[in-house]
Amino acid sequence: MATEVDPQKQAHDFVMPEVKLGTAVFFYPRHITTHPHLAWVMKLGKTGKNVVLRTAERMVYESVKHVDDPRLDWNVDQREFGSWDFTDEWKRLKEEHRLMNARLDALEHQATKGVTAKRKTKSSS
Repeated sequence: MATEVDPQKQAHDFVMPEVKLGTAVFFYPRHITTHPHLAWVMKLGKTGKNVVLRTAERMVYESVKHVDDPRLDWNVDQREFGSWDFTDEWKRLKEEHRLMNARLDALEHQATKGVTAKRKTKSSS
């Protein structure tokens, strides 16, 4: 039996992805995600659940929620403010950064194993 998910609790528990001031993002007017507009984060909301954006067309939009915010699914008023998401370039760079860190961790692990093995060999001689 599937358990009912309380939308209010889902909305309360939602954590907006961390975004820094000045970050270029996609803005979706009225949460219509087919035609993104380029925008920049101008201010973070006091609650940490929305942002103020300025688009390339110089329009300012307040109380903009992230596309994954559950409020956008059931609250028409929230959709009117639009939604935002990271640009494809930001996502690509984030993934590249994650992969580079994984490779660096693997190299450091290998180097540490090599140093430890050399120490063991020296101490047993």
